[in-house]
Amino acid sequence: MLFAVACGGSQSSYPNVGPGIGDDLADHLFPQAQFELGCPRNQIQLVKLAKYKVGASGCGRRAVYQRVPYVGWVQESGPGR
Repeated sequence: MLFAVACGGSQSSYPNVGPGIGDDLADHLFPQAQFELGCPRNQIQLVKLAKYKVGASGCGRRAVYQRVPYVGWVQESGPGR
């Protein structure tokens, strides 16, 4: 099991992050989701929705982030949209 996780490269070590989201992506999205959802990091769940889409939920709110080339991760839907 440890070998598979280590070789996969896309599994996060955070307990509130779904499969397919690595630590690099989680480290980037958590602060943005924390600010936009108005929710503490430990209450936010990240879930991979598609190749370049991640859902964030916490404190009764949800947001979808999409990867935009040359821009980064931007909020596609959610609070304030």
